Amino acid sequence: MTVAIILLSLILLLSLIILGQPKFGKLPKRTSINNSINYKNGSFQNQTITPVFSDGIGYPTVLKEFFFGSKINTIPKEKLPSVKTNLLQLELKEDVLIWFGHSSYFIQIDKLRILVDPVFSGSASPFAFTTKAAVASPKEDEVT
Repeated sequence: MTVAIILLSLILLLSLIILGQPKFGKLPKRTSINNSINYKNGSFQNQTITPVFSDGIGYPTVLKEFFFGSKINTIPKEKLPSVKTNLLQLELKEDVLIWFGHSSYFIQIDKLRILVDPVFSGSASPFAFTTKAAVASPKEDEVT
């Protein structure tokens, strides 16, 4: 029993240390979030019901496909085309949204610059030992 408590305490401590890193961001300070129509019961929610899976699909099916399914066409055969843009040369007064691909965006609004879901480190995760970024993703030294 004591070993289990110590193990749980270590896991909790390690989780807090990992999630406390700057790459995980921080809680918002703006109270305007509370006034958002999508903010209810302490979290953001879709305005319409959005199912996690299609009808007839569940976690067991998804996990089976992930671990044992076919891995065909998961890596591009050649480098994906891209346009190099110096984001720092954009007019700060101009509101823009630039899609980098998949779920990576650069948003510039009200003189505020936001980079969402960057994969510029070579991995698509906060941890370098996990999911590697796509072949076409720029490396840190290529980002301007």
